[in-house]
Amino acid sequence: MRGEAPGRSPFTSISPQLRRLILLGFFGYLSFVGVGAFLQFRADVYLVYAAFCFRMLVLFLPIIFYKREYGILHPLVFRTLWAFVNVSLRQTPMYIFGLPFHNALPNYSSQQLNMLVAYHELLSGLGLLVLYISFHITPKLKVPVIEFKKPSFLFVKMCIIALFALSSFYIWAQALGGFERMLLIRGESAIDRHSEVSGRHLVVFLLSLQLGVMFWLSQRPKVIRNPVFWGFVAIASIISFGSTGSRSAVLYPLILLLLIHIWQIGKIPVVKSAALVILCVFMVGALGLFRVSTWSSRVLTEENFQGIDIVSSFTYGIEEFKNRATANHGGLPVLAKVPNEHPLLLGKSYLALATAPIPSAILPFSKPLSSGRLNGTIMYGSLAGIPTGTVSEAYWNFHIVGVIFIYFITGVIYKWMARFYTVNNRSPGMIVVYVVFLFYFALNGTDFFRYVQGTGMTIAIVLFCCGMPRLRGFR
Repeated sequence: MRGEAPGRSPFTSISPQLRRLILLGFFGYLSFVGVGAFLQFRADVYLVYAAFCFRMLVLFLPIIFYKREYGILHPLVFRTLWAFVNVSLRQTPMYIFGLPFHNALPNYSSQQLNMLVAYHELLSGLGLLVLYISFHITPKLKVPVIEFKKPSFLFVKMCIIALFALSSFYIWAQALGGFERMLLIRGESAIDRHSEVSGRHLVVFLLSLQLGVMFWLSQRPKVIRNPVFWGFVAIASIISFGSTGSRSAVLYPLILLLLIHIWQIGKIPVVKSAALVILCVFMVGALGLFRVSTWSSRVLTEENFQGIDIVSSFTYGIEEFKNRATANHGGLPVLAKVPNEHPLLLGKSYLALATAPIPSAILPFSKPLSSGRLNGTIMYGSLAGIPTGTVSEAYWNFHIVGVIFIYFITGVIYKWMARFYTVNNRSPGMIVVYVVFLFYFALNGTDFFRYVQGTGMTIAIVLFCCGMPRLRGFR
């Protein structure tokens, strides 16, 4: 396990050269989008671009005013880079051409949709500004100092975790009617799919192998060259896609493995990172094409795999990244219809967050619906959950005041977690707990529930591999 050199940031410092390169790419990107938007000769597109620039400039403040104690794994810096890659780049056509159509707002003109896009960008920028202020002005809170023993017989324990995950996968498949039925359920209507899958909370156990290989890598850096390790990663990916049909459930753990590798080597491996980006686009396309092929299938045949080649996978993958962030933007219907057509939730969706870790069976009342389920039901007329995003969920609950409050609380939590990681990062397993936080934590229904599941299972794995920790006080 990697140690920290004196004066070295535990967050893996960004070199001055890399920082300049990032900023050069950032301003070059803004210029590129600006030229494209200017050539549209439309006032509503200009407004979208102006709001976009405001959000982007606020987003990149941690890079523009970079501090020595920051690094690629610092929550403010990682949030900046991940939001740029996962949101801004995917929405580039919308910032250049505007939004011509939205699936949940078919009667809205392009001009009306662009007003909503600009409003969302402004609210996002406001939220980020509040988050940064909160992070820097709130007092430091004490964090526990936790010490785990170094794990022993790690390979044997990984095999046990793999058997546990495979057993859970088998039970899950049988509960859905067999492996073939489990794969074909993606082709059913949202109502039928929801009725079959709902209430089956065994899915949390299917995360065990994915998180287990992350812990394995964090404790044995050289295992990254071991084919057996990548065999375990492949099995974990098959379990994830087979059980949930979610492509992100396959891709995100690979990105988390890269973050752990960055932590170990103390720098960003450019070639490996670029290769992972290419792999992600390909897998989104290939797995998406397979899922589409099951929509009209009763049994799996060779036809379900025909047409899945390199070119079609990349083409479909790029289209999926773009469409999910524009025509399927889950936050815009909320801004369009709240509070005029639908009332404020006044905290109902956050009650769903608070009760997320508690099993429904032991609660004396029914759990309130999460924001994603409410969005799907009310705005889209579907039982499928449609993520709103943090901004729109806060807006739906308490309007603009809600956006300010939720992002202020997020800044406090970021500061506490950054300090917790700084104090405990050498303790076995803490890097896995931390990267799960970096990647999944957000105060909205979809992300927070994933974070609770991932953190709970990560802690269980660390306890299984290392035993009970020692609490050495607070700092």
